Amino acid sequence: MISTLLSILAFLVFIGMIAWFALLHALLKRLESAHPVTFEAMGRPRILEPWTSAASVQAILNFIDKREHRELRDSYLSKLSDFARIYFVVYALMFCGFFFLLAFQGR
Repeated sequence: MISTLLSILAFLVFIGMIAWFALLHALLKRLESAHPVTFEAMGRPRILEPWTSAASVQAILNFIDKREHRELRDSYLSKLSDFARIYFVVYALMFCGFFFLLAFQGR
């Protein structure tokens, strides 16, 4: 029973990670094309590139968490950012649940 649930969660965590990066990519593309000044102010953040810095990741997460998109008055960017915020919480819970089940699998 637990091993089946663990397998399902492992698959969901993997697919969820791919979806997370696709969501961030869409958000950054929108930010870069529609709001280049804000994008530049964030340090031109990139995701999944060999030279991606911790500062880039921090800038993206701060933008999402602090809801900086509200100042830009862009409904599409706001929808993406709000969805990313909710998605992050749900994904983090799923990720923690996976490792919780993994830790207690043998008990």
